[in-house]
Amino acid sequence: MADEQFDQQPKETAPRLTFLKILCITSFIGGGLGLISYLFCGIFFDSLGPAIESSGFAMQRDIMLMLLAAGRWFFLINAVFFGLSLFGTIRMWNLRKVGFHFYAMSQIALLIVPLLFMRGYAETIPQAMITGVFIFSYASHLRFMK
Repeated sequence: MADEQFDQQPKETAPRLTFLKILCITSFIGGGLGLISYLFCGIFFDSLGPAIESSGFAMQRDIMLMLLAAGRWFFLINAVFFGLSLFGTIRMWNLRKVGFHFYAMSQIALLIVPLLFMRGYAETIPQAMITGVFIFSYASHLRFMK
């Protein structure tokens, strides 16, 4: 009887933990790419302007010039928050509740930082919605974390 109860519990929580793993893998990819790209842009900020000016993509060039107008600190601060988000994701992968707090706070900060550094930047609703969905999805798994 006790063996049957023990066998049933992992079956109930296994799909939930599988979804948590999928969330973590997705966040790990996004956080890792964000960390690398923003860190790269922050370190090589001085050489980005000429590279963008010489590119043949007019539409993307305007967006990139707007990003460059935010300055080097914009990229470095975003890299820090992506790093904290990545740290939080790794902690949640290890079922640590503190990871949720690191992740949620850094993701909220990543929504706010562009508003502080870029003139005329309008936060996109889909970006905020995706962040909200991920935070809510992670919050629904807090009961499985220590």
